[in-house]
Amino acid sequence: KKGMTRMSTRTVQCWKTLMVWIKHLQIKEKKEAYKKHLCVYCESYFTQIVRHLESKHAEEPDVAHAMHFPKGSKVRQTMLDQIRHKAIYEKCGEGEIATKKQLKKPAVSVRDFLPCQHCLAFYRKTDLWRHERTCKIGKAEHKSSEKTNRSNSCNSVSDLLPMSEFLTGSCKEIIQIMHQDDISRHIQLDPLICKYGNTLSVKYDHDKSQFAYIAQKMRELGRFVLAVNELDKTVKYLHEICLPSKFELAVEGVKKVSGFDPASSKFKTISLVSKIGYSLKRAAEIAFGESRMTEDSETEGELKKFIELLDTKWAECFSRKALVCSLKQETKKVDVDKSTVTEDLIKLHRFITGEEEEARKDLKDNASMSTWKKLGEATLANVCLFNRGRVGNIGRLLLKTYSQRRSEGTCILSADQVRKSTKLELELRSSFTRLELEGQYGRNMLVLLTDRMVSSIDLLVENREQAGVSKTNPYLFARTEGPSFIRGLDCFRRAAVECGVKNSEALLSSSGREQISTCWQLMSLTEQELDQVAKMLGRSSQECHSLSQNATLLEEISKELLKMDKTMPTSRSSTTKDAEPDLGGRSWTDVKNYVHNTLQTMRRRNNQLRSDGIKDVLSTKSSKTPDQTVKKRAPPGVKPQKRNKRLWSEEEQAAVRRQFGDFCQLAKVPGKKECDRCLAAEPALNTRTWREVKYFVHNSIQSLKRRVSYGSFSLYP
Repeated sequence: KKGMTRMSTRTVQCWKTLMVWIKHLQIKEKKEAYKKHLCVYCESYFTQIVRHLESKHAEEPDVAHAMHFPKGSKVRQTMLDQIRHKAIYEKCGEGEIATKKQLKKPAVSVRDFLPCQHCLAFYRKTDLWRHERTCKIGKAEHKSSEKTNRSNSCNSVSDLLPMSEFLTGSCKEIIQIMHQDDISRHIQLDPLICKYGNTLSVKYDHDKSQFAYIAQKMRELGRFVLAVNELDKTVKYLHEICLPSKFELAVEGVKKVSGFDPASSKFKTISLVSKIGYSLKRAAEIAFGESRMTEDSETEGELKKFIELLDTKWAECFSRKALVCSLKQETKKVDVDKSTVTEDLIKLHRFITGEEEEARKDLKDNASMSTWKKLGEATLANVCLFNRGRVGNIGRLLLKTYSQRRSEGTCILSADQVRKSTKLELELRSSFTRLELEGQYGRNMLVLLTDRMVSSIDLLVENREQAGVSKTNPYLFARTEGPSFIRGLDCFRRAAVECGVKNSEALLSSSGREQISTCWQLMSLTEQELDQVAKMLGRSSQECHSLSQNATLLEEISKELLKMDKTMPTSRSSTTKDAEPDLGGRSWTDVKNYVHNTLQTMRRRNNQLRSDGIKDVLSTKSSKTPDQTVKKRAPPGVKPQKRNKRLWSEEEQAAVRRQFGDFCQLAKVPGKKECDRCLAAEPALNTRTWREVKYFVHNSIQSLKRRVSYGSFSLYP
């Protein structure tokens, strides 16, 4: 220090810099001295892996090929690195890996790292996307590939990690798109959870719209097993819990997962008790079936006892008082203030339309994943609010369904669709583009799209590939992360929170969804369409044009429209009459009586068909001749009902046969869609309904069957 005080300021600065470099080199030497690499041939760690490969394994084909290139060349170094990374990758099946940047430990947990899909080097999940952008091997293989993003990197290489051999098919695809954490890592290695996921996948016929639900059920069991493992380190997999001796441990594990508080005797998430209980029983039944097929009587007996315990003791292990208190706490209804709903809707409408317009401009200028996703979420939220009653299925719209959409004015509404539509939707039906979605029990639901929505969706379809959406993703509003769809309710919630409304809970409540949908439809109409609304309500066009700025007037008109929809049941008959110009000369009572008479005729025909079938069976069993048969007479005092049959003309019969061909070749009786197409294609059937066409084909097939049966008995007495 005394010597340094006499030196100049510049000399002191140089000495400080030199000391910093010396310290840095010392730390680097310590790190390099400790860093070891695994040899793929010896399965041992060496500090100088290149020297070891050249001296001990020069005869190996990969090493010999690498040594063929001159020392110091990039190709030689890349090939030697690939050999080293391959050894580390093969070692990861044992649960431990050596990473690319290793400082303190020779091996770290595989859960925090993922391998590069090109060079197989392990990097942290948060840094993997950055490496793949500069990976030398990846650039050589895909010179023209697009830029890699963080989410796609993790999802594309998650299948490189070791998985259970029982994880196959669509269930494997579910695991690959799942969030990569400790839970998903355990699911990949747990045989019984994988089998449970495969069973659910088969149950739902590999429907990709159910992938999120299947992943949720598998993750519930994964969380449960990890919680049990914290209580008992000897238990690692689900099949080790499905034993009578582990029943109490399973109960404690469920309490741990559901957040049970012994002090207050309450559960944080009470629903997990029943959900995990059901899934645990289903998984045990799967294992029970396998043990029975393999004739493992010992395992079969233990699983049978465990299932019996789940049926008899599971509910008893949880305090009824705690369950009731927690359930009341979850289902407690909160009174929502709906005084500002209309004002919040106007604010939300401006926010979503502004976000949609901004995303459309940005996507036209520069197609990117973030811009495409922004436009998709804004458009989906707009469509969901416009069709509030069908929000659950709109996200599942298929790209194929949209491409086959029907143009304006060509879609024939069924009676069920007319019944579920509002007067406003029926009045402006020619202005909307309609999509048919298959709903519950095979019924077709109607989704309405405005011209603005159609233009936004067309822009999304044009830029799917530029945004990185997989070609195998069948959904219209697809996610870029995997073969799934964007949830419309999530987009709606995000927009409601971000736009800064006063009361977002009121917008999310299901009690006022009809009013919300009606207000949103009024704000989404054009000036010409608003003129039609003004004419329908008897108001001035100027009033209707100012609905987006006047919350009081918007609420008043929406309530007036809702009142028109709930006036009388006869309004539906008159609405059907208004929807069909051919019924101009009929009253609503005529329509109602016609439907009633048609139903009665159908019932009589069905009864007649049943009686004819019984007679055919009796005739085959009887050995009497036709002359000896005794005809049944009606009971005395009962007059037979007159049947007013409407005979089918030759032109009508020929028209039906042109559309369906030989009736005997049909696999089944045509449904409503096929009958509607037949009516639309044949002008001779203008006076017929789709049900009449269906029953004509059905009766013709039954008649042919009876003829064949009678002919067979005459040939073979």
